[in-house]
Amino acid sequence: MDTGTGMHGQAHGQTHGHLHDQTPGEDAGNYERLIRLVRIALALEAHGYYNAAKLLRAIVYSEEIRAGNRQGLPVPIAELDQQMQIAIGELQSAGIAPQIIEALQHGRQGALEDRTISLTEIPQVHVCRTCGEIFLGRVPDRCPTCGARALTFKEFLPYYFLEPLPHRQALLALKSTPDELEQLVRGLTEEQMGRPPAPGEWSIRDVLWHLLVAQNIFAGRVDKILWEHNPSLKGVAAWAIGSEGSLSAREILQRLRTSRQETLDKLRGLTLQGWLRPARHEEFGQVTLLQQASYFAKHDRYHMPQIEAIRRVVEGA
Repeated sequence: MDTGTGMHGQAHGQTHGHLHDQTPGEDAGNYERLIRLVRIALALEAHGYYNAAKLLRAIVYSEEIRAGNRQGLPVPIAELDQQMQIAIGELQSAGIAPQIIEALQHGRQGALEDRTISLTEIPQVHVCRTCGEIFLGRVPDRCPTCGARALTFKEFLPYYFLEPLPHRQALLALKSTPDELEQLVRGLTEEQMGRPPAPGEWSIRDVLWHLLVAQNIFAGRVDKILWEHNPSLKGVAAWAIGSEGSLSAREILQRLRTSRQETLDKLRGLTLQGWLRPARHEEFGQVTLLQQASYFAKHDRYHMPQIEAIRRVVEGA
């Protein structure tokens, strides 16, 4: 679960409403259109026209996100569990492999039973780009269905935060976070930063505290990865860690700035081998130092629009 980004929409006023309803006929038409786009993209790639295929794949991905948002996300845990049960039943009827169904059930149980700790790791997931065969855990040298080689498979990471940035970009993003946060809260009073936009939602101070908690987690992991051989990293529900009430929002931001600078001092000058030092995360599996740096740089930016949205509310009150 780690920083717990997926929980913030529910807990902090970022639920997704229905943009508009669609009839079953429209859903079927959209499905056929998306399948057509995928077929064309596959054919373009087969002929070597990769840039045209890239655009079609981007359109398909965009439509996936828009379609999910249109129908609304099942945010309450009971609704989420119900929807997962329906999806698992449909996948079973469609003939999905039993080991994949078992892994999904495992993930469902973890989400349902305990949301404050990291879920037990689900094995690595790869898909054959040629025929669509799914592999959990160990990757075969060749796809048993079509003979494609393992290096051509697509790996699905647990979350896009783990997609590694170029190390210089990660460093620049991590360095700029305190200044960007300072700009986002410039001119606000402590009272405004401590005021939630609605009862039960996070204030700007709460968001800053969460980012400080995340930075402290990151700092500890940098030390472990640099000084230990393939250390184990514990998943942390950072969103559930309560704040120190005596600290002002600006004191929290200053602590974040200081800790981030100390971490950057340790990362600067690392060789490529240093950035690729491994660790074993109890939920995400094998990760590198670069993936962790990328994760927390992206996590910082995930919360910046949240601060902007809260600011608009408290200033307009």
